[in-house]
Amino acid sequence: MGIHRTINKCESFHNKLNGYFESPHPNIYKFIEVLKLIQTETVILIQSSNKPKLHGRLPI
Repeated sequence: MGIHRTINKCESFHNKLNGYFESPHPNIYKFIEVLKLIQTETVILIQSSNKPKLHGRLPI
């Protein structure tokens, strides 16, 4: 699968979602598993972006 570039957020999510499946019609259990994986990735991304960034040296 090539790299898909789009500025449309819905198309981008759809391309990412399709990349997780091996067939065009996955069973419901695989679909739910993938949704949970994407949710976990998103939570980690949000949490890591909310952490304060340290600049300079730490006080002793």
